[in-house]
Amino acid sequence: MSRKGKRRQQAKAKRPARPKPTFGRYYRHYRDTFHKIFRWAGIAAGAIALVIIAVVIVKKLGVSLTKADYLREARKNFVLGYPDRAVLSYHQAENADQADTKIKDETAMARAWADMMQGGQTDHALNATSQVLATDSTSTVAHVGLAQLYSRFGNLKQAMPQANSALKFAVAANDTPSALAASLVLESCYRQTDLIDSAAIYAEQSVDFGNAVGDLTSLLFAEYGAGLSTLRQGKLEKGKLFFEDILAKAATGGSLYENMGKVGLADYFHRSGNYDSASFYAVTVVNALANSGVSEVSALASQILGRALRDKGDLPNAISRLNSSLAGWQPLRRQGDLVDNLNDLARAYSLQKDYFNARKYYLVAATLAGKYGFNKKNLYGADMNMRFLRLLSQSEYLRAGTEGTALVQQYSIW
Repeated sequence: MSRKGKRRQQAKAKRPARPKPTFGRYYRHYRDTFHKIFRWAGIAAGAIALVIIAVVIVKKLGVSLTKADYLREARKNFVLGYPDRAVLSYHQAENADQADTKIKDETAMARAWADMMQGGQTDHALNATSQVLATDSTSTVAHVGLAQLYSRFGNLKQAMPQANSALKFAVAANDTPSALAASLVLESCYRQTDLIDSAAIYAEQSVDFGNAVGDLTSLLFAEYGAGLSTLRQGKLEKGKLFFEDILAKAATGGSLYENMGKVGLADYFHRSGNYDSASFYAVTVVNALANSGVSEVSALASQILGRALRDKGDLPNAISRLNSSLAGWQPLRRQGDLVDNLNDLARAYSLQKDYFNARKYYLVAATLAGKYGFNKKNLYGADMNMRFLRLLSQSEYLRAGTEGTALVQQYSIW
């Protein structure tokens, strides 16, 4: 062995022996890693324990979802306007009982409605709803659905008795969501037909049902209808409270509901004679919904803005706004609002001393009011006709009548 090798061997022999690795030394070296492992292991163990406890509770107490539970949830979602959610619950009910044909019919109805909400054909929803009633004439959910469809079509003469039947079935079955949905249809129908006292009764009833159900969207729509009906009763301060409450809750409801509150305040301020504030709120809503397509809220905001501008004396802009809202009400199939808008437009033309267009639009409003049975909305009486006979030449008077008759076909919903 070389001298260098001997020295290396002697130095190695003098070094103390390396201690054997122990768990303590290993733990101290990898302490952070161990802490992470212990933490996640504890979380996992806790979760497993909770699952075991839940299973034990379910087994002991018998708390498990049944076909009836799934059906109850499906029907609730359907009548409150969530057909896509209803489909999921209906599928779970089907899985619980594959032989129940009634569930299959209701599932098909919910699918057709979900498709309609996405732009599909309303006829499919109507046929599917009718099929449920053909199988079971006492089906509360189908009675409510049919009332909602008639209202959607603008067929108030069928919507009102159908909604009344649905409400009776719902109350008898202690079905609060269905009672809420039927009351909302009745409030809207009575408000459109100027039966305001009845509208207010069903509106406040729907608010009570909405609070009981606990669905924020339905409650806000109930308060919206209650506010509009109360304003039209002349109870302005009471009506205002509903819209202020909507705005207070809109932070959790979204921008649509915020605009519902604001358009209600625009109506309140217009009826109070505060046209500047009415214009402010109406403009805010019109601008907010400018790119959102036509809706009841946007059409009403434009109409209230037109009324406020008219009553402030800004007739050209008032006529422009009232033409915009008129174009909004027709595709929404809102007969009563359409006739009101035609009367508003005729009055604006009359104040502008454009008697030709005033007679034309009053004539359209009166004809449609008679067609739909809105006697209170027929403002074109004999006195007004005599006024136009004095203010227009015979040729212009006759031409206004001819053009008005043609417009009746254009604005007729059915």
